[in-house]
Amino acid sequence: MKFASTWIYLIFFIALSIVSTIWVLNKTSIDLSLFRQIDFKIIGLSFILGLAVYVVDSFRYYLYARALGDSLSLRICLRAVIANFFFSWITPAAILGMPATVFVLTKSGVKLDRAIVITTGKSLLGVALFLLLTFSLMTLGYGPKQMEGGLANLILWGGGIYVAILIFPLMWAIHPAPLYKLLAHWDEELKKFESGFFYYLKKFLKALKDTISTLEALLYQGGRWIIPIILSHIIYYLFFMATGLVLAMGLQGISLSDIFGPMTVFTAASLVAPTPGGAGVAEAIINACFVPPMTPDNALIIALGYRTMTFYLQTLIGLIWFILIIIRKRSTVEEMHRYLKTRRGV
Repeated sequence: MKFASTWIYLIFFIALSIVSTIWVLNKTSIDLSLFRQIDFKIIGLSFILGLAVYVVDSFRYYLYARALGDSLSLRICLRAVIANFFFSWITPAAILGMPATVFVLTKSGVKLDRAIVITTGKSLLGVALFLLLTFSLMTLGYGPKQMEGGLANLILWGGGIYVAILIFPLMWAIHPAPLYKLLAHWDEELKKFESGFFYYLKKFLKALKDTISTLEALLYQGGRWIIPIILSHIIYYLFFMATGLVLAMGLQGISLSDIFGPMTVFTAASLVAPTPGGAGVAEAIINACFVPPMTPDNALIIALGYRTMTFYLQTLIGLIWFILIIIRKRSTVEEMHRYLKTRRGV
């Protein structure tokens, strides 16, 4: 079957989300009539903010491209955002999000090394900054009122993995000479091999060298863009969380200062969870994140509403986009499928 893995991931994400939601509903015996207490205008505002996330995220891609001396159109950036959301949320630990985004950018004319730097830089630095904010709020006592050990460990371990992944390319870019020397040695050794596995290995090593060179250029020549890039990450996550914050403030009338910390921790845990889109994990930590200041019933409504306006909405939009590509450009999807099978580690 041509796209079996993609559909299996999608079905697993949907099934896990449904099963975990049913489990939480049965466990809490929630009164579903409480959903009607949320003003329709609040729901509409949350939905608009959920769509605005696409525009804000597109701006992040644009800024990284500008820092490298390139320029991406809004259309290309939106395609990259849709691909990243869809493949991130339906795969464990978002393993295919970045490769899918790299593919979309290269198909749009961006050089491979630049597409890798733009994609990984945006994703890894963005999450790292958000986790830094999360740790800061938790340290200052603005996180959940009753922080459970499992929740804290999830964020700490997940955050540690992201930091470790981010450190290595930064070390290589800051001091690339040893890596360049090693790559030159491998290139010399592989000259006598011209086909099969070694052909692709040489292409990979060349892409790695070009990527480190591009990252080095970003660090030393794109310095004036660092402040706009950091601000774009902050604005993006504010918009992302705002979809849930407005629901919480509209339903229970609690203050922004009371709900901002718990919402940040809930979002961070969902991002670093090993399951697709945090499904199962997110539903299991609702009470740990939001009770207090919210009642258990209201916490469940807000958390599910928040995930609906972000993870589930983004998956639905991505699914529609993917199906349209299958209908209109099946060859492109087949090429993407082959690419993702060989680039899972990008």
